Amino acid sequence: VIVWYEKYMRKVVGEFEEFMLGSYMNEITAPRMATDIDPCDDIVLFVPDVNLSIERQLNNYITAAMLATFMNKAMVVLDAPQELMCLGGEYEKDYPLAFSSIVKSPTWLTRMCPIPCQATHKYSDWVDFRQSDTESPVTLCANDDASSSHVFVVGGDETHVKDVMEGSSPPVAYEWAVRAGADPKEADVFSKLKGRDMYDYIGALLVRSDVLRLQPQIKDDTNRHIKQFIYRKRHIKVSHDAIHVHRGGDVRAVTKAKGYIDKYLEGHKYNNEETQTSTLDYIPLLHYIRYYHDMKCSENIREIFIATDDPTDVEKEITELGPKRGHAIDFNNCHKIHFTVSKVEKIFGESDCVAQYAKTIGSISDFIVARTADTFVGEFNSDWGKLIRLFRLVLNEEGGILSNMGKLGPAHRLVLSQRESAGADPSPVVLKDTKVAWGPGWQLGVI
Repeated sequence: VIVWYEKYMRKVVGEFEEFMLGSYMNEITAPRMATDIDPCDDIVLFVPDVNLSIERQLNNYITAAMLATFMNKAMVVLDAPQELMCLGGEYEKDYPLAFSSIVKSPTWLTRMCPIPCQATHKYSDWVDFRQSDTESPVTLCANDDASSSHVFVVGGDETHVKDVMEGSSPPVAYEWAVRAGADPKEADVFSKLKGRDMYDYIGALLVRSDVLRLQPQIKDDTNRHIKQFIYRKRHIKVSHDAIHVHRGGDVRAVTKAKGYIDKYLEGHKYNNEETQTSTLDYIPLLHYIRYYHDMKCSENIREIFIATDDPTDVEKEITELGPKRGHAIDFNNCHKIHFTVSKVEKIFGESDCVAQYAKTIGSISDFIVARTADTFVGEFNSDWGKLIRLFRLVLNEEGGILSNMGKLGPAHRLVLSQRESAGADPSPVVLKDTKVAWGPGWQLGVI
């Protein structure tokens, strides 16, 4: 399947080369819809994998949107039945978990197309097709009105666009950026980028074009959760930092992540002298807040929100950072910090749907608070970390002055852009103050 997919995308790139050369530098706005053909006859169908976390599904959705805009196709979402996601209960309908009940896809992406071939293909049929040994992710199926649709089925990690971007010529990249919301100047900048710069730039465009909108119920419930469990009448709503402490069992399952954790623990005091092994299997909170050692001391209370899957241990570590002064911790006899640790709201009811819905609301609330923080400290092995990073990217207006972005890599340029020392080699995107706690890029302070 992977081999065929790569061949298919090279074919798509070639076809776009031939089609778009004649309209390379047209003054057009975006996102736009195709007008010469029915946009629903050739469509991308995003089929969320219910076995994945909501954060992984959100990442896959955005990556699928990158593919759809690249291929100039509408993209619609096919939801899994609620019973596949949780055990039902009396209040099941009040706590929806279907992807489309959480995210409202913009009309510029869906082009107001219906789900294709609804009479002949159910959710299970599309899942079976996507997971089958077929050589192609594209199929032709019949619609209710006797018409037919070519359907490109995506939903899991196969939606990565690295090969697509690397194979894009400037004319193809230009049109791709326009469909993602770029103006002509921005599209011209994008057409000259390569590799990670392209991913960051197209991602920032899609975020700016509001590719990920919350449904009204989700928006209301997350706002209520934030006010009740995070802001708590404090000043975190106005000015705050955020730290994402990820310690779930899946962290060490990632080979690279396990290597970074082991290397860190080997060089620190967390070792058992008798067995010569670490007494911890995670990186402590103290390492995440090391950046504050270099900041000027202040009597003002600094608000820090911590999103974590290990709240009990994190709260214990907070008490060990220094003496408590009122509501704040006196850290290093220099900073007064008030910590707020994420909580999962306990909603009345015993239904599995209720519990999962509460977890989803809590997770999305953490994401909202982290993406709006003045400074974010985290790692990018986790899906939330990757998503937060993407949503903290903005286009750099200064980045468009060069036709060649120079010799520095994307990570170095992002560091320099944060330190206002990019000089003649600016990054095409700017990452709002973000520090890498550990993992790829931690030596630079940013990925």
